Amino acid sequence: MAHMGIGIKINVLEKLQSDKSLSDSQLASKIGVDYSLLWRIKTGRSKPGQKFIAKLLTVFPEIKFEDIFFLENMSHGFQEEIACNKNKPTGTEGR
Repeated sequence: MAHMGIGIKINVLEKLQSDKSLSDSQLASKIGVDYSLLWRIKTGRSKPGQKFIAKLLTVFPEIKFEDIFFLENMSHGFQEEIACNKNKPTGTEGR
């Protein structure tokens, strides 16, 4: 089974930053991380950890977890199950 990680929706984060006029340096300072960690997360070189997620949600209380984060790296078996269910007849064909 593949490891399931948490990804961040960069476009949502950048919109939130823009709305609050926060530079990357200012945001990093607000959430208590080094600018380099924020940069690595925004460029996909690192994944957000629990502490980063919790602090980011504190800085932007108006958003929900699912608005800015998503699960990634689904296991192969789970992807196959989704594909199989997608191709199953629903019983509504030909109506």
